Amino acid sequence: AKLAAENKSKEVKEITARLRAEYPKAKPGKASLNLKAELTRTFPGVKFSVRGDHSSINVKYTDGPALDEVEAITSKYKDGDFDGMQDMHIDDNSAFGQAFDIVCGRVKYVFVERHYSKDAMQAAADLTEARYGHAMTVKVSDYDAHAYIETDWQHEHQHNDIYTLLRATDLRF
Repeated sequence: AKLAAENKSKEVKEITARLRAEYPKAKPGKASLNLKAELTRTFPGVKFSVRGDHSSINVKYTDGPALDEVEAITSKYKDGDFDGMQDMHIDDNSAFGQAFDIVCGRVKYVFVERHYSKDAMQAAADLTEARYGHAMTVKVSDYDAHAYIETDWQHEHQHNDIYTLLRATDLRF
């Protein structure tokens, strides 16, 4: 056990050195600040709202890269995952996780919300209209100015296709 701990400690130090070279401007313990800098560097021209506290970070953006692309970056900033079967948070104690925590910081939860502009939503609605023969009305929320389509249970498949298309599409113009 002692040898394994020494090997892991050595591995953490090696990974920490590599991460410091990869993230030279990272501020230790400032996960939300470091995450915003990485997202801005990776996706130039996309405006991200990144808000964090001691245990979570909320990321919001409109259009831009597909959700999976953003989550590939944000997942590094989580210190574990929630296990619903055990109803508890499971910490990531891997060498990479520990090193990343030293260099950039991590939090328990990272939430990513991707919103859509009216133009992007309308383009997706127009594509599905050709398939289903039914026009869907795009609305804009008075609350936060994001586009949406009201759920129409008679055309649920078309509604689902619009959101599936938007989630999978890179909307950087």
